Formats: sequence, C-alpha cells, structure tokens
Amino acid sequence: MIQNERTVCRGGYTPREIDKTTDESNLLRKSLVELGAFNTFETYVYGMCAGIGSLISTGTLDVEKIADGMAGLFYLSPII
Repeated sequence: MIQNERTVCRGGYTPREIDKTTDESNLLRKSLVELGAFNTFETYVYGMCAGIGSLISTGTLDVEKIADGMAGLFYLSPII
C-alpha cells in the first residue's frame, strides 16, 4: 500500500501525525523510526515463516534455531 497524505490509520491519524517525521526530518530520526518499525514487525514475520517452513519441510519445529535466526535478524537490522 502506498501511503500518502490522505492515508488514514486507526484512530483517524495519518502516518505523518503518528511519528511526526517529515521529508525534512534529520536522518537519525527517520532511521530510528524505520528501525523501530522493522524490528517490531519483520522479525516476527520471519519467525513465523521460518517455523511454517520448518514444519512443512521436516515435520518438526526447532524453536531454538528459529529464535537464533530472529535474534540475528534483530542484531543485523541497523545494517540492513
């Protein structure tokens, strides 16, 4: 979904009203917002996908391996 000024989130707010960032915001602020959004969503999606893939391919769920993968993704996220 492409977000523009007219996109409205829950509560009637636009995305720019929620995080208060603009195109003119400094790089650190924009980077921290992106990092927070990535770590609160993408790492869990990776974990769910890895778990489903493990169940399909091997029939078992290796929770420790999935947790290690999620931790690695979390630690590497500032570089990605």
